[in-house]
Amino acid sequence: MNNNPARISGSGHFGGGEYSDIHVSGSGRFEGDIKVDDTIKTSGSAHFSGNVETNELSSSGNARIEGNLTCREELRTSGTVRIGGDVKAHLLRSSGSCRINGNLSGSITEVSGSCSVEGCVSMQKVNVSGTMSCKEFEAEQLRLIGSLAVEAFLNAGEMLINRHSSCCAKEIGCETLTVTEGFGLNLLRFFGKRTIRANVIEGDTLHLISVEADVVRGKDIFVGEDCRIGLVEYSGTLTVRGGQIENEVKLETE
Repeated sequence: MNNNPARISGSGHFGGGEYSDIHVSGSGRFEGDIKVDDTIKTSGSAHFSGNVETNELSSSGNARIEGNLTCREELRTSGTVRIGGDVKAHLLRSSGSCRINGNLSGSITEVSGSCSVEGCVSMQKVNVSGTMSCKEFEAEQLRLIGSLAVEAFLNAGEMLINRHSSCCAKEIGCETLTVTEGFGLNLLRFFGKRTIRANVIEGDTLHLISVEADVVRGKDIFVGEDCRIGLVEYSGTLTVRGGQIENEVKLETE
């Protein structure tokens, strides 16, 4: 580890290179690519003109990165963070505002504030209790009690969604999708009914409440209250309790 820290409590200007850590509580600007062994902490205003690689970045102020950002451990924001390129982070925690102009990849994402991704999201686990938007979404597990807007395709192995959440995508693909009232404190419920909306929903086991879809396709499907579905195609069981289905087709299995 090098011993080259950068400390800014007033106003400072640094060049690119390698640093042991960076702390900005005033206004700081860094020109060129930056590599940090330990942590970048910003409680003021920090601007990075190039790519940034660090073990951890924590921002309670205003941070802007023109290039790509790589966090070997954690990206944590309770302020405002803007990244012009891609973000790779083992753990992303956003309780403030995070905007990514490229793609987001890593292991775990937790959004209790807002997170906007212009490109694709590819994570293992995603928990959203705030608002999140992206072009495409892929995760092994999705837990949603907030709002998620996906422009194109949403793919997840296991999806658990609070029925008072808002979720929309062109197509949703999964192994299991469960919409329930049984978890999470969702303040959106006090602003009226929310809906899960997609042109196509496809999965093995689907438990649907407050869902609007043109086509739902799966093995075992439960259609509950406040559902409006054009066509249901199922190969196992279909249970309807309060939902509306225009057409249903039982698929033959070999």
